[in-house]
Amino acid sequence: MSRFMPKGDYSPKEKVLRGLALVGIFGLVIWAFWEHTGQTMRKIKDTQAVFDATGSMDKKQLAFVRGFARSLKAEYGLEFRMQVKNEPVVEPKLDAKTVFLGIDPAGQQVVVKFPPLLSNSLGADFLKRLQTDYLSTLFADGADWREGITFALAVVWERLTEIHGGKNG
Repeated sequence: MSRFMPKGDYSPKEKVLRGLALVGIFGLVIWAFWEHTGQTMRKIKDTQAVFDATGSMDKKQLAFVRGFARSLKAEYGLEFRMQVKNEPVVEPKLDAKTVFLGIDPAGQQVVVKFPPLLSNSLGADFLKRLQTDYLSTLFADGADWREGITFALAVVWERLTEIHGGKNG
């Protein structure tokens, strides 16, 4: 303890208080490091979840999609992956807890894959409506596919909330 205490006449009470203050400072530094590391990991996960190689989505749209991915993980334990590339969509191997959305703006192609259990929960009618009413119209004349994607994800979230709430739809 003498290494961390300047020489002098200190009462035992003052030595204890100084020691506790030193431990508190170390604890605060460790906590700050932990929080910073956690924040960095969240940023890395967000970047992995939503990959826009075209750079065509703005910050607001990317933030919405990343928020969707975080909420899907927090509320339902499901992973979400979105890839936007100017090349044909190649479906990666997915596990039973990953939702995949692949977009090829140049080829006007959209691929969405839900895990089997989630597909059953959403229902065939909903999935058909999602494909015909939202996804197939993303590249229609005058349509902004970026806004269409955020709207389609909002519709999926609404359906999940409806199912989770026990409502029939």
